[in-house]
Amino acid sequence: MKNGLNVFLVVTLLAITTPLVATAGGNIRPGGSLSPKALGLAGAHNAISGDGAAFYHNIANISQVPDFLELNLDLIVAQAHFREHGNDRDENSELELFPMPMLALSHRLNDRLTLGFAVYPNDGIGVEYRDQKYQKSFMASINATSAIAWQATDKLTIGIGIDVVYGKVTENAIFDQFGFPVKEIFLKNRADGWGLGYRLGLRFEPFDWLTFGISYASRRKVEMDCQSDISILDLSLGQIRGQTSIVFPGRLGFGVAVRPTENWMLACDFNWYDYSKLDEIKFDFDWFSITQNMGWKNNTSLHLGAEKTINDRWKLRFGLACLWPAIPEEKTVSILPDGMGYCGSVGLGWKNRQGNLALDMAIFYGHISRKTSPGPEILSPGRNEIDVGIMSAGITYYFGKKK
Repeated sequence: MKNGLNVFLVVTLLAITTPLVATAGGNIRPGGSLSPKALGLAGAHNAISGDGAAFYHNIANISQVPDFLELNLDLIVAQAHFREHGNDRDENSELELFPMPMLALSHRLNDRLTLGFAVYPNDGIGVEYRDQKYQKSFMASINATSAIAWQATDKLTIGIGIDVVYGKVTENAIFDQFGFPVKEIFLKNRADGWGLGYRLGLRFEPFDWLTFGISYASRRKVEMDCQSDISILDLSLGQIRGQTSIVFPGRLGFGVAVRPTENWMLACDFNWYDYSKLDEIKFDFDWFSITQNMGWKNNTSLHLGAEKTINDRWKLRFGLACLWPAIPEEKTVSILPDGMGYCGSVGLGWKNRQGNLALDMAIFYGHISRKTSPGPEILSPGRNEIDVGIMSAGITYYFGKKK
């Protein structure tokens, strides 16, 4: 009897990551580390001269500006809405606040080589309902990226970076790993750990008015210790522990920036996110191992941005973006409101007369929606939506010589 109970408890650990790793697919924040400059352009930043967001979008771009020290803060406000199939009443999640700071530093060693370092949140969002069978999800990863950019020619720059990653996930929900929900079993799951990754970037500027950017961020495998508090009919059965790993998605990005006039810059980015290593997740214990089939989909995003130079000190930015879903319809529940995401942003930039101090700000609104109809594999049919707002502000001090 005791061994049978232990096997059952181990199986329930499958719920730790199945709902959570795909939250990034539902994160319509257009990029991981977004400075106000990148946010104002809705993430169209692959071919744009470097600021702190270059550590996420394209590290080759850190070579294009004087040495800088940058501090940014994004305040994300999110609320989800769920209407169960056959029910006319919307349920609203708790209003969530996510402060996401970033620190970035670059230093040019000589005319060819630039070093950089940044700490920033690469992913992060969550949803919490009070009294539903699916109550809470949260996922976050934080990167510490060391980078070097090499100006190979006057037109071509190449960058490489190493990521040290901390990842954390939390989920409170009923047990649904057999393909159907078991309402009597409730799990409170937590997992966190460390991993590594790398980044590559290329910047090509054939003309003063035209720039191309290509970047690749590897998948980041995070080894995690996990634990699960399990209850049946509100009766606690205790806690079990184990080890697992989550492979955060890789990203391949393409960007182009065009300057049709002296005062206008237009940018377009296309990103592809690689979830191929989330086909399955393995849980290891001293005496037992379980492999869970996942089936997440690769997804893509499109970003359009424009920047208007008002004068030597002021710039105005606009952006639109959309993100296609990564979570399969059958896995969509109220705490995983993935679907088609759309967003828009506007930003403002200022520099002092000496050109060594910059202040930037941006605001952003995004919306995700997906409707699922009843079916044999659908866990929670209904309409899921999430509204996301971001207020972003940053300060940059330039202390090196101009390029």
